[in-house]
Amino acid sequence: MRFFFRFILALVVVLPIVLLSDEAGAVPVFARKYQTACTTCHFASFPQLNAFGVAFRDRGYRIPPDDEVYVKDTPVTMGVEPWKRLFPEAVWPGDIPGLPPLSVLVMSNFTYNPHRRTDTGKTGFDGVGEVELLTAGTFGESLSFFGALGLFASPNFVPSNTELERMFFIYSPQFWNLAHHVNFQVGRFEPRAAPFRDHVDLLTSATVPDLANTWAVVPASNYNGFFPSQQGIELFGGWNGPGGKGGLRWAAGLVNGTPSDLNIDGFNAATFPRLDGLVKSPGDIAENLEGIWEGKLDTNNSKDYYARLEYKIGGIGVLGATTPETSLKMTQNWQDPSVTLGTFFYRGTAGAFRDITDVAVLDTTNFDKNANRFWRFGGEVTVNWWNFLLTGAGTFYKDRVKGGVLANNRAGLPVTGFDFDTDIYTAKLDYVALPWLIPSFRFENVNPDYDVADWKSFNRYTALLTILLRANVKATLSGVFTDSIDGERMGPLDDFYNLGLQFDF
Repeated sequence: MRFFFRFILALVVVLPIVLLSDEAGAVPVFARKYQTACTTCHFASFPQLNAFGVAFRDRGYRIPPDDEVYVKDTPVTMGVEPWKRLFPEAVWPGDIPGLPPLSVLVMSNFTYNPHRRTDTGKTGFDGVGEVELLTAGTFGESLSFFGALGLFASPNFVPSNTELERMFFIYSPQFWNLAHHVNFQVGRFEPRAAPFRDHVDLLTSATVPDLANTWAVVPASNYNGFFPSQQGIELFGGWNGPGGKGGLRWAAGLVNGTPSDLNIDGFNAATFPRLDGLVKSPGDIAENLEGIWEGKLDTNNSKDYYARLEYKIGGIGVLGATTPETSLKMTQNWQDPSVTLGTFFYRGTAGAFRDITDVAVLDTTNFDKNANRFWRFGGEVTVNWWNFLLTGAGTFYKDRVKGGVLANNRAGLPVTGFDFDTDIYTAKLDYVALPWLIPSFRFENVNPDYDVADWKSFNRYTALLTILLRANVKATLSGVFTDSIDGERMGPLDDFYNLGLQFDF
């Protein structure tokens, strides 16, 4: 109830200003290519995808079932059709987009954060908070690509450097009836193992990422979770179900596993409230890890691997409709009556500090780069009914540090802990009140279970109102509230209220 009144107060006090947006995935390149509205692929508002948009993405950014029927931008041909019959004595023909495949995303925000540190103040307006350059497209019938380059960002009102957030290529074989049932992806991407696809989610694009994707474990805190990207290879695909409805999706991947950037959208390697008696500050671990990682792509030779399996009952087929008429109908409708059941696992290796009783010993001699062999696994259910989209998930972190970790308990006595587990339960609801008005809500319950500390479970609540001013312009109003926090708050667990504006062109 307290959160509800705070959210209403934020509506009344700061509605005329503009709010925080974090990171998005809408690509107007496709609006130009097909001369269609952004809502063709997005769930009422970008960046969240509707059923048609998911099928479009999983087919390598092609409209099902016959992409060439819808293309309005004439591609530049690279070779001629008869070359295919001459292969391998000739280069396989292809094409490139006629228009430059580039889009620009701009975000502006106003934030009120009662927990913000004194050096930045409780309120802030950043003018232009972030500018991204987006690119995406296809090369013929079997190759496609996607990229997001952060040109400018001002987290905590300090401009940051240019950063390649994502860049990947997809190959979809067109032989042996493999088309879109098996695809190969390589580059820097958000793994499909992630419990939630934060890049294409209304709530995370305007507030903070899901804790199920980003929770950091003490002291094996150099693993930042799934968001926003990892580097590696991935195979994925699917089959439509009976009658062309629903169907099976699958994915499997091999990635470095250890992100090369510890400061990802405010989630550094020590994003957690301070556990009293462990270390003086969570920033101590982050600072020392940064020194250990400096100039390295990864901290060990191990690679992480994962898999996902999900089945959709009802609704449009997972690879899209089988007739042009059905595809055209789906592009105008976010409704997709269906139930989707999914499960995943992720297995990896991360480092850990052996002794965290004293900040002075947080160095390379104390750090074991292969100490933690961890599991991430869970399941989700998504229900699309009328104007509602409801998702529930259970995500389980299981970390066991080889040889144990020496820490101080609350009584100040040294203890050794091996297990650092966390259970996270998430529920999300999106509702299309009007085609341009979408309220969203998220509830997260976090249950840490560490050998070396007694940390209370807590809940985080998020509310968002999205107002689509134009097909490519939206205003957002959001509030985040976390209860029962034990110890020092870190950024993503602060209470805060935001107003924002975002447009893509």
